Amino acid sequence: MNFFGVPRALCGALFFALLGTGCWPPGPSPQDEQKDPYFIVGSNRVRGRDFKGAIEAFTHSIENNPRSSAAHFELAILNEQHEKDFAAAIYHYQRFLTLQPNSDKAEIVKARMDGCKQEIAKSSLMLIAPPSQLREIENLKESLQKLTLERDDLKKQLAAAQARAGRDFVNPSNTPVVPPKPAPRPPGATPPTGSPTPGTTATSQTGTPKPTETAGRRTHTVKSGETPGSIAKQHGIPVTKLLDANPGLDPKRMRIGQTLNLPPASRP
Repeated sequence: MNFFGVPRALCGALFFALLGTGCWPPGPSPQDEQKDPYFIVGSNRVRGRDFKGAIEAFTHSIENNPRSSAAHFELAILNEQHEKDFAAAIYHYQRFLTLQPNSDKAEIVKARMDGCKQEIAKSSLMLIAPPSQLREIENLKESLQKLTLERDDLKKQLAAAQARAGRDFVNPSNTPVVPPKPAPRPPGATPPTGSPTPGTTATSQTGTPKPTETAGRRTHTVKSGETPGSIAKQHGIPVTKLLDANPGLDPKRMRIGQTLNLPPASRP
Protein backbone atom coordinates (compact mmCIF):
# COMPACT_ATOMS: atom_id res chain seq x y z
CA MET A 1 0.00 0.00 0.00
CA ASN A 2 1.37 3.39 -0.99
CA PHE A 3 0.87 5.77 1.93
CA PHE A 4 2.41 8.68 0.06
CA GLY A 5 -0.31 8.61 -2.61
CA VAL A 6 -3.15 9.21 -0.18
CA PRO A 7 -2.14 12.71 0.92
CA ARG A 8 -1.60 13.73 -2.70
CA ALA A 9 -5.08 12.56 -3.65
CA LEU A 10 -6.62 14.36 -0.73
CA CYS A 11 -4.81 17.58 -1.60
CA GLY A 12 -6.02 17.38 -5.19
CA ALA A 13 -9.59 16.79 -4.11
CA LEU A 14 -9.41 19.71 -1.68
CA PHE A 15 -8.04 22.00 -4.41
CA PHE A 16 -10.89 21.24 -6.81
CA ALA A 17 -13.45 21.51 -4.04
CA LEU A 18 -12.27 25.02 -3.12
CA LEU A 19 -12.19 26.02 -6.75
CA GLY A 20 -15.74 24.78 -7.32
CA THR A 21 -17.23 26.49 -4.27
CA GLY A 22 -15.63 29.87 -4.96
CA CYS A 23 -13.81 29.85 -1.65
CA TRP A 24 -10.49 30.68 -3.18
CA PRO A 25 -8.56 33.21 -1.08
CA PRO A 26 -9.61 36.77 -2.10
CA GLY A 27 -7.28 39.11 -3.94
CA PRO A 28 -5.78 42.31 -2.48
CA SER A 29 -8.26 44.77 -0.95
CA PRO A 30 -8.55 48.34 -2.33
CA GLN A 31 -6.50 49.52 0.62
CA ASP A 32 -3.73 47.09 -0.28
CA GLU A 33 -3.93 48.11 -3.95
CA GLN A 34 -3.27 51.70 -2.96
CA LYS A 35 -0.02 50.66 -1.30
CA ASP A 36 1.49 49.73 -4.65
CA PRO A 37 4.54 51.97 -5.32
CA TYR A 38 3.28 52.98 -8.76
CA PHE A 39 -0.17 53.78 -7.33
CA ILE A 40 1.46 56.04 -4.74
CA VAL A 41 3.47 57.78 -7.47
CA GLY A 42 0.33 58.28 -9.55
CA SER A 43 -1.58 59.79 -6.60
CA ASN A 44 1.27 62.22 -5.94
CA ARG A 45 1.34 63.28 -9.61
CA VAL A 46 -2.41 63.92 -9.55
CA ARG A 47 -1.94 66.25 -6.58
CA GLY A 48 0.84 67.96 -8.54
CA ARG A 49 -1.51 68.25 -11.57
CA ASP A 50 0.84 66.13 -13.71
CA PHE A 51 -2.04 64.18 -15.24
CA LYS A 52 -0.11 62.51 -18.06
CA GLY A 53 2.52 61.34 -15.60
CA ALA A 54 -0.24 60.07 -13.31
CA ILE A 55 -1.77 58.03 -16.17
CA GLU A 56 1.62 56.46 -16.84
CA ALA A 57 2.10 55.55 -13.16
CA PHE A 58 -1.39 54.03 -12.75
CA THR A 59 -0.85 52.03 -15.95
CA HIS A 60 2.31 50.51 -14.42
CA SER A 61 0.30 49.76 -11.29
CA ILE A 62 -2.19 47.73 -13.39
CA GLU A 63 0.69 45.91 -15.06
CA ASN A 64 1.87 44.83 -11.61
CA ASN A 65 -1.66 43.91 -10.54
CA PRO A 66 -4.25 43.59 -13.35
CA ARG A 67 -7.01 43.21 -10.72
CA SER A 68 -6.31 46.62 -9.16
CA SER A 69 -9.79 48.18 -9.19
CA ALA A 70 -8.43 51.35 -7.55
CA ALA A 71 -5.95 51.91 -10.40
CA HIS A 72 -8.69 51.30 -13.01
CA PHE A 73 -10.93 53.85 -11.29
CA GLU A 74 -8.18 56.50 -11.26
CA LEU A 75 -7.38 55.86 -14.93
CA ALA A 76 -11.06 56.17 -15.83
CA ILE A 77 -11.33 59.57 -14.10
CA LEU A 78 -8.13 60.88 -15.69
CA ASN A 79 -9.10 59.79 -19.21
CA GLU A 80 -12.60 61.25 -18.89
CA GLN A 81 -11.85 64.61 -17.27
CA HIS A 82 -8.37 65.50 -18.54
CA GLU A 83 -7.58 63.51 -21.68
CA LYS A 84 -11.17 63.51 -23.03
CA ASP A 85 -10.51 59.92 -24.13
CA PHE A 86 -14.03 58.72 -23.40
CA ALA A 87 -13.53 55.26 -24.90
CA ALA A 88 -10.60 54.56 -22.57
CA ALA A 89 -12.60 55.96 -19.65
CA ILE A 90 -15.49 53.56 -20.40
CA TYR A 91 -13.07 50.61 -20.54
CA HIS A 92 -11.56 51.36 -17.12
CA TYR A 93 -14.97 52.10 -15.58
CA GLN A 94 -16.20 48.73 -16.84
CA ARG A 95 -13.14 46.97 -15.41
CA PHE A 96 -13.78 48.65 -12.06
CA LEU A 97 -17.40 47.42 -12.01
CA THR A 98 -16.27 43.92 -12.93
CA LEU A 99 -13.77 43.84 -10.07
CA GLN A 100 -15.94 45.72 -7.56
CA PRO A 101 -19.62 45.11 -8.50
CA ASN A 102 -20.84 45.87 -4.98
CA SER A 103 -18.79 49.05 -4.49
CA ASP A 104 -20.50 52.12 -3.07
CA LYS A 105 -19.19 53.94 -6.17
CA ALA A 106 -21.04 51.63 -8.57
CA GLU A 107 -23.95 54.00 -9.28
CA ILE A 108 -21.64 56.98 -9.80
CA VAL A 109 -19.48 54.92 -12.17
CA LYS A 110 -22.52 53.86 -14.21
CA ALA A 111 -23.65 57.49 -14.51
CA ARG A 112 -20.19 58.52 -15.67
CA MET A 113 -20.16 55.75 -18.25
CA ASP A 114 -23.46 57.06 -19.64
CA GLY A 115 -21.97 60.56 -19.86
CA CYS A 116 -18.93 59.24 -21.75
CA LYS A 117 -21.21 57.41 -24.19
CA GLN A 118 -23.13 60.64 -24.84
CA GLU A 119 -19.91 62.49 -25.58
CA ILE A 120 -18.87 59.80 -28.04
CA ALA A 121 -22.30 60.05 -29.69
CA LYS A 122 -21.90 63.82 -30.09
CA SER A 123 -18.51 63.38 -31.72
CA SER A 124 -19.94 60.75 -34.06
CA LEU A 125 -22.75 63.09 -35.14
CA MET A 126 -20.23 65.78 -35.97
CA LEU A 127 -18.21 63.33 -38.04
CA ILE A 128 -21.17 62.03 -40.06
CA ALA A 129 -22.76 65.45 -40.63
CA PRO A 130 -22.80 66.48 -44.33
CA PRO A 131 -20.31 69.17 -45.42
CA SER A 132 -23.11 71.68 -46.06
CA GLN A 133 -24.24 71.52 -42.44
CA LEU A 134 -20.66 71.80 -41.21
CA ARG A 135 -20.19 74.93 -43.34
CA GLU A 136 -23.43 76.35 -41.97
CA ILE A 137 -22.23 75.72 -38.43
CA GLU A 138 -18.95 77.48 -39.19
CA ASN A 139 -20.82 80.44 -40.71
CA LEU A 140 -23.00 80.70 -37.64
CA LYS A 141 -19.90 80.70 -35.44
CA GLU A 142 -18.36 83.51 -37.50
CA SER A 143 -21.58 85.54 -37.34
CA LEU A 144 -21.71 85.08 -33.59
CA GLN A 145 -18.13 86.29 -33.26
CA LYS A 146 -18.89 89.39 -35.38
CA LEU A 147 -21.97 90.18 -33.30
CA THR A 148 -19.92 89.83 -30.15
CA LEU A 149 -17.31 92.28 -31.47
CA GLU A 150 -20.01 94.76 -32.53
CA ARG A 151 -21.64 94.52 -29.10
CA ASP A 152 -18.33 95.22 -27.37
CA ASP A 153 -17.71 98.20 -29.69
CA LEU A 154 -21.15 99.64 -28.94
CA LYS A 155 -20.50 99.26 -25.23
CA LYS A 156 -17.27 101.27 -25.58
CA GLN A 157 -19.04 104.01 -27.56
CA LEU A 158 -21.81 104.21 -24.97
CA ALA A 159 -19.30 104.45 -22.14
CA ALA A 160 -17.43 107.26 -23.96
CA ALA A 161 -20.69 109.16 -24.60
CA GLN A 162 -21.68 108.84 -20.96
CA ALA A 163 -18.26 110.12 -19.89
CA ARG A 164 -18.58 113.16 -22.19
CA ALA A 165 -22.09 113.85 -20.91
CA GLY A 166 -20.78 113.76 -17.36
CA ARG A 167 -18.03 116.28 -18.17
CA ASP A 168 -20.47 118.63 -19.90
CA PHE A 169 -22.76 118.50 -16.89
CA VAL A 170 -19.90 119.42 -14.56
CA ASN A 171 -18.66 122.20 -16.92
CA PRO A 172 -21.76 123.97 -18.27
CA SER A 173 -19.60 126.30 -20.38
CA ASN A 174 -19.49 123.57 -23.03
CA THR A 175 -23.25 123.70 -23.46
CA PRO A 176 -24.93 126.29 -25.72
CA VAL A 177 -26.41 129.27 -23.96
CA VAL A 178 -30.18 129.39 -24.21
CA PRO A 179 -31.61 132.94 -23.96
CA PRO A 180 -34.05 133.39 -21.10
CA LYS A 181 -37.71 133.50 -21.92
CA PRO A 182 -39.31 136.97 -21.66
CA ALA A 183 -41.49 137.63 -18.66
CA PRO A 184 -45.23 137.38 -19.34
CA ARG A 185 -46.88 140.70 -20.11
CA PRO A 186 -50.11 141.73 -18.45
CA PRO A 187 -53.17 142.24 -20.65
CA GLY A 188 -53.08 145.55 -22.50
CA ALA A 189 -49.31 146.01 -22.16
CA THR A 190 -47.43 147.27 -25.23
CA PRO A 191 -45.19 144.53 -26.73
CA PRO A 192 -41.48 145.46 -26.81
CA THR A 193 -39.96 146.33 -30.18
CA GLY A 194 -36.54 147.23 -31.47
CA SER A 195 -37.32 151.00 -31.28
CA PRO A 196 -39.15 152.89 -28.57
CA THR A 197 -42.85 153.43 -29.15
CA PRO A 198 -45.10 156.07 -27.66
CA GLY A 199 -45.88 155.36 -24.03
CA THR A 200 -42.73 153.25 -23.46
CA THR A 201 -39.35 154.02 -21.98
CA ALA A 202 -36.18 154.05 -24.10
CA THR A 203 -32.79 153.02 -22.72
CA SER A 204 -29.67 155.14 -23.14
CA GLN A 205 -26.21 153.79 -23.92
CA THR A 206 -25.33 153.99 -20.23
CA GLY A 207 -28.25 151.70 -19.33
CA THR A 208 -30.36 154.43 -17.68
CA PRO A 209 -33.99 154.44 -18.93
CA LYS A 210 -35.03 157.60 -20.70
CA PRO A 211 -38.58 158.76 -20.23
CA THR A 212 -40.61 159.11 -23.40
CA GLU A 213 -42.51 162.30 -23.92
CA THR A 214 -45.89 161.92 -25.57
CA ALA A 215 -47.88 165.06 -26.15
CA GLY A 216 -46.03 166.83 -23.34
CA ARG A 217 -46.41 163.86 -20.92
CA ARG A 218 -43.53 161.71 -19.72
CA THR A 219 -44.06 158.05 -18.73
CA HIS A 220 -42.09 155.08 -17.42
CA THR A 221 -42.85 151.34 -17.90
CA VAL A 222 -42.30 149.29 -14.75
CA LYS A 223 -39.76 146.46 -15.05
CA SER A 224 -39.06 143.46 -12.84
CA GLY A 225 -37.58 144.39 -9.46
CA GLU A 226 -38.24 148.15 -9.74
CA THR A 227 -39.66 150.19 -6.87
CA PRO A 228 -40.88 153.81 -6.70
CA GLY A 229 -37.56 154.75 -5.10
CA SER A 230 -35.44 153.11 -7.82
CA ILE A 231 -37.59 154.65 -10.57
CA ALA A 232 -37.34 158.13 -9.03
CA LYS A 233 -33.58 157.70 -8.71
CA GLN A 234 -33.27 156.65 -12.38
CA HIS A 235 -35.01 159.83 -13.52
CA GLY A 236 -33.49 162.16 -10.92
CA ILE A 237 -36.76 163.17 -9.28
CA PRO A 238 -37.98 163.01 -5.70
CA VAL A 239 -40.12 160.01 -4.75
CA THR A 240 -42.85 162.34 -3.48
CA LYS A 241 -43.21 163.99 -6.89
CA LEU A 242 -43.42 160.55 -8.54
CA LEU A 243 -46.19 159.53 -6.13
CA ASP A 244 -47.97 162.88 -6.64
CA ALA A 245 -47.92 162.27 -10.41
CA ASN A 246 -49.58 158.86 -9.84
CA PRO A 247 -52.27 159.42 -7.17
CA GLY A 248 -53.77 155.92 -7.40
CA LEU A 249 -50.41 154.11 -7.29
CA ASP A 250 -49.92 151.42 -4.61
CA PRO A 251 -46.12 151.05 -4.27
CA LYS A 252 -46.55 147.48 -2.99
CA ARG A 253 -48.69 146.34 -5.91
CA MET A 254 -46.88 147.66 -8.97
CA ARG A 255 -47.08 145.34 -11.97
CA ILE A 256 -44.47 144.59 -14.59
CA GLY A 257 -45.36 146.57 -17.73
CA GLN A 258 -47.44 149.13 -15.77
CA THR A 259 -47.08 152.67 -17.11
CA LEU A 260 -46.29 155.43 -14.56
CA ASN A 261 -46.57 159.15 -15.12
CA LEU A 262 -43.45 161.20 -14.51
CA PRO A 263 -43.62 164.78 -13.30
CA PRO A 264 -42.74 167.39 -15.90
CA ALA A 265 -39.07 168.04 -16.29
CA SER A 266 -37.91 171.19 -14.59
CA ARG A 267 -36.96 173.94 -16.98
CA PRO A 268 -33.36 175.19 -16.77
